[in-house]
Amino acid sequence: MFEESIPSYQAAEDKDGLALVLNDMGNLSRLQGNLEHAETAYQQARTIANEVGDKSTLAYVDSGLGDVRRDRGDLAGARKAYEGSLALRAQTGEKQAEAETQVSLARISIDEGHASDAETSLRTSIAQFHQEQQADEELSACIVLIQALLSQGKAADAKVELEHAAPLSAKSQNFLARLQFDLASARTFAASGSAQTARPKLDETLKQARADGYVEMEFECRLAIAELERKSGNSAAAQTELNALERDAHAKGFALIAHKTSAGGT
Repeated sequence: MFEESIPSYQAAEDKDGLALVLNDMGNLSRLQGNLEHAETAYQQARTIANEVGDKSTLAYVDSGLGDVRRDRGDLAGARKAYEGSLALRAQTGEKQAEAETQVSLARISIDEGHASDAETSLRTSIAQFHQEQQADEELSACIVLIQALLSQGKAADAKVELEHAAPLSAKSQNFLARLQFDLASARTFAASGSAQTARPKLDETLKQARADGYVEMEFECRLAIAELERKSGNSAAAQTELNALERDAHAKGFALIAHKTSAGGT
């Protein structure tokens, strides 16, 4: 879809438009699990955005590169890319985009084992999105906050945030964000001891992620199912799924997910 539009941008010598299309290609490729193609598209977009001096597009591209590096398990590289994006957004005065990048940095903090720091930052971003009536951005930040709380063993607090985010998810037109909310919901129920509620949610979310080709979401759902199996005492089934997931994640270059399987989950 995006590839077909590239010749028209090239013919018109519309470098700004071409950089945006390449960035969109990177986003789609990453969601579909093609990290190599995503990085290539982002790097091409970055070269063009640099050439024309488009700091706004450059910031989005750096954020996308940060996502790829995080998927590959390069947390230091991801943080560097996000911080570069944040600096550019400070220069362009894009306050909402700055807050979005802070959410990405909070995810890195969770990955690094600093969920408490992430929680503080996320609550600030959520308040800003709420004040500016940016519902989808608020929803995305709430989902990461739930992850931060679960990482700290705060299942009751996570359930409070889940109830806050539920109306946002119900009204959202962002299908991926709704899937991410469903996953966060299932993990919260699992952490609260409600396996019978969590498992059907996980199965349905996994089914939807596979149907739409969202590879990272598929991997996250499978990891959550393995965690639930282990908590339910089905250690053999859990290990079988973790072994298969580790193999599949490595094959796609998703080293962060693969590491989580060998580390025993989130």
